[in-house]
Amino acid sequence: MSTIIRFILLGLLLGTACTARAQDETIRVATFNLQDIRTADLLTGDSPRLKQLAEVIQRIRPDVILLNEIAYDLPGGPDVPVAADPDTPTPPGQNARRFVEHYLAVPQAPGLEPLEFTPFMAATNTGMPSGYDLDRSGEIV
Repeated sequence: MSTIIRFILLGLLLGTACTARAQDETIRVATFNLQDIRTADLLTGDSPRLKQLAEVIQRIRPDVILLNEIAYDLPGGPDVPVAADPDTPTPPGQNARRFVEHYLAVPQAPGLEPLEFTPFMAATNTGMPSGYDLDRSGEIV
C-alpha cells in the first residue's frame, strides 16, 4: 500500500473517531432569571419562592447555568452580613454560592437529586459612575 493511501486511511479513521466522540457528549446549558433575589433571601434555605425555583432547576438538570437577577452583595450593602473578624471581611459576590449551597445542593422534592455547581459571580457595574456625560447635560456621572 502506498504511503499516500495509508495517510488517507489514517485521516479517515481519526476523523470518524472524533465525530463519534462528539456525538456522544452532550452539555446542557441553561439561563434562568430568578427575578430580584436579594441577600436576605439567600442567608437561609427557607424561602418558599427560592425552593420552587431550585426545584425547577433540579428537574432540568443543566450542566452549566447562568442565573440572572441575584443581588451582588458588596460589604456594607443592604442585608450583607458583617464579618465576625473585621480583619478578615467576607469577600463580595457570595450570593451565587449561597443559592447553590442553600437551595441547589439540597433536594427540593422527593426523588430529586441535589446539584453541585462551582459558582462564579462577577462584580456588577449597576449604579456605578460611568465617568461620562451620558445625557449630554454637562455633568459627568
